[in-house]
Amino acid sequence: MPERAFIRAKAVRWSADEPIPGLVEVEFDDADGQLWRFVDKAPIFDREAKLTPTASYPLAVDLACTIIDRMGDRVVVSTAEPWGIESVDGQSTFVVRARNSTNGPCATTSSRFNPIQSPSTTSPFR
Repeated sequence: MPERAFIRAKAVRWSADEPIPGLVEVEFDDADGQLWRFVDKAPIFDREAKLTPTASYPLAVDLACTIIDRMGDRVVVSTAEPWGIESVDGQSTFVVRARNSTNGPCATTSSRFNPIQSPSTTSPFR
């Protein structure tokens, strides 16, 4: 079974009310600083029901993924699992920087998922 993880990302805007329950635009920077955008149903990115049409964006979110490979401080991840998410460019495999921690490159937050932080130096969500 693949190791599940999260990419730290930010929801930047409510995109559309249809299809129900509504679409949200989310973005993160990969290990090389390339910005990736995703548009999908709000519950895909939000376990706390904070992404709404009237929310004050941007908001920190976690993008579920699976870890494919580890390369030092970089991690190859796929957003194809567990939710079948692709970027607006059709990509689902990304190289992101692993968050440094005493527990190794990915700090465990639950029995199912690990957080992975994007490397953006300008992100208010570090």
